[in-house]
Amino acid sequence: MARGLAPALVFLFDDTIGSENCDVTLTWAPTTPERARDRGFDQAEVLARELAHLSGRRVQRLLRRLPGEHQTGRNRSERSQGIHFVTLGAVPEAVVVIDDVVTTGSTLAAAAEVLCEAGARSVFGLALAATPDRSQT
Repeated sequence: MARGLAPALVFLFDDTIGSENCDVTLTWAPTTPERARDRGFDQAEVLARELAHLSGRRVQRLLRRLPGEHQTGRNRSERSQGIHFVTLGAVPEAVVVIDDVVTTGSTLAAAAEVLCEAGARSVFGLALAATPDRSQT
């Protein structure tokens, strides 16, 4: 499925990053180790690697997710408290974090915060899909 959807991400990537950010590194917001083990893969990693392949950009695992609650089924305020990452090794100046689905943005915000603390100057978030905000309906 990632091979079929990744071309759409290339268009979003080019639109988001633009031609001025040629030296950007792709990474992903990792799922919990339990989820990756249950599925046999991390869907955000698969998307990031396919996007790297199609766009000719480098991809690197920069984040490790710390133990915590799953985001599924949690409300907005619970989601904002539930995600914590640590960086792995040196962090490049410009990073694009790939996630499969954005609901509140908490995962991408947590990833951006830790990457910036580790030295990134620019962090972009890119997701395949967004969950509609049902609080507005």
